[in-house]
Amino acid sequence: MRKILLALFIVFSASACQSAAQKQYAANVQKYNAYYTAILNNDKFLSDSGNYDITAVMNKLSATEYRYDVIIDNPRIAMFDVEILVIENDKSLEISSQVMPSVGLFENEEYNLVPFQVNLKDGFTKGFGLSGTVKTPAIDLKVMVVWRDYAKVSQNREYFDLKIQFVDQVQE
Repeated sequence: MRKILLALFIVFSASACQSAAQKQYAANVQKYNAYYTAILNNDKFLSDSGNYDITAVMNKLSATEYRYDVIIDNPRIAMFDVEILVIENDKSLEISSQVMPSVGLFENEEYNLVPFQVNLKDGFTKGFGLSGTVKTPAIDLKVMVVWRDYAKVSQNREYFDLKIQFVDQVQE
């Protein structure tokens, strides 16, 4: 009888853990969808930030494939619980069959950008690199960067519109 009760307890415990993981994933998807919609509904975009450096570059992978990289680094202020989402070419959420590059939305970790502090074990990073592959040599990227202050009372958002194009630099 004890073995049966122990087995039932283990089964219920495992299903409760799985249920918690599923709830967390559903919450992450809901936040992703909300951020995606916020970017598409925004009408004021920046080209750079006074709080950190943001750059975008494009590289050719093959004759028909290109990779873009959005790099966010060199923080000038303390930024905690950083979340970033990149959208390619204003793709509608409903027709996008892929998850766009993001940081802090699906991971169960907190990421922080603080000037002159790097400690990956504790979530303090030097910067972020978000990348994706596309079939065209030019792309329009919409980026949202969200962070909180040290006390996690105030939330800040910045939206960027980054247009990049691959330029073949042939050396002669």
